[in-house]
Amino acid sequence: MWIELQPIPGTIVNILAWGIIQLGAAYLALKIPRGWLSKESRWFSEKRGEKSFYIFLGIKKWKDRLPEAGALFRGGFSKKRIESKSKEYLKLFVVETRRGELTHVLAMLPGVFFFIWNPPHVGLIMVFYGIAANLPFALLQRYNRHRLLKVLSKQKQEAVSPPADKTISSVKINGI
Repeated sequence: MWIELQPIPGTIVNILAWGIIQLGAAYLALKIPRGWLSKESRWFSEKRGEKSFYIFLGIKKWKDRLPEAGALFRGGFSKKRIESKSKEYLKLFVVETRRGELTHVLAMLPGVFFFIWNPPHVGLIMVFYGIAANLPFALLQRYNRHRLLKVLSKQKQEAVSPPADKTISSVKINGI
């Protein structure tokens, strides 16, 4: 600990620091051009065993309980629900899940700085807090992105070869 703070001022500094870190990470990620986040990269690609990991975590059971603040800043994007099934919208949603994941990963990194003004045990608590407050959101962005990419892939396949049950002979026209 390089700077010694009394418990109450230290607690206030910790709370303010986390607020600044969270908002700062979100603001910085929002400034990244969509074009950069549109590109495929190894970081954002699905890893082997990732789907099994999400099943193990039970992410499907708790994902809807997490708050969503994607639209907090002007120009932000709410990822609370899918508003359209159009290809363009789903591609945008995928890009914004990358931005969301990056936001939460960036917000975890400064946790080590809490050791500057906190005793080691409190610094460790702050690091664990940063992980606990951000990792579920980063994982949720990955989980949703991989599901959306499967939907986009299915849409692409259907555009190339429509399913057999969608032929004109099986479609009712105005109740006929």
